[in-house]
Amino acid sequence: MLRAIDPGDAPGDSVAPDLEAAWRIAVEDIVREHNHRADPALIEDRLPPSQRFALGLLRHPSVALPTGAEEADVRLAVPRDAAVRTALRTFSGSWPLGS
Repeated sequence: MLRAIDPGDAPGDSVAPDLEAAWRIAVEDIVREHNHRADPALIEDRLPPSQRFALGLLRHPSVALPTGAEEADVRLAVPRDAAVRTALRTFSGSWPLGS
């Protein structure tokens, strides 16, 4: 990595960077971003309508849950790729309550 950022013959900075301070700032930023992305309320807001619909069905009290429903709930609670979203949209569009 250092070779990739080697400035070659360019003039360097004569002041050495404070690596401890830079590291503390980086750690705080990484932790803040991780916590923001891991916040369940924010994740739920980022879910596309097709996933919110599927989760609503799984979590509805009148729905008899099949084997594996708990795993499906966990997996649908985070944003999924385009293939999953497309399949869910197809399903939700054919479901009477999906419109």
